[in-house]
Amino acid sequence: MHILNKQAIIALNQKLHLPANGQEQDWDIELANPGRIDEFFSVFKENKQIDSEQRYALMALTLASCEYALQEGKALNESWEDIKRILTTDPLYKNLLDYWSLPTNGEVDDTFAITAYLY
Repeated sequence: MHILNKQAIIALNQKLHLPANGQEQDWDIELANPGRIDEFFSVFKENKQIDSEQRYALMALTLASCEYALQEGKALNESWEDIKRILTTDPLYKNLLDYWSLPTNGEVDDTFAITAYLY
């Protein structure tokens, strides 16, 4: 399991103007925003000034946002194929891929909404 780096979270909170209060236990889940998926992924792709810890945290935030979008009945947009490609080809994101692609309670029917999109 990869723990999100506190400094990376602080930097992303500032860069993305996230409504964080510093008390988040599950930063990526609590600050996920389905309306900002494209923005988050754009920063991920285009910002060369973020380090690998920030990239990992930003991908975690993007995935949580995609999960919420699907839970709300929204479709994933064209960015999804690029997100999926990065998840499945870059070993840095293996833990995220494993987390979101596995059943939540060991039951095949008990998966995240995003799980089916990862295959």
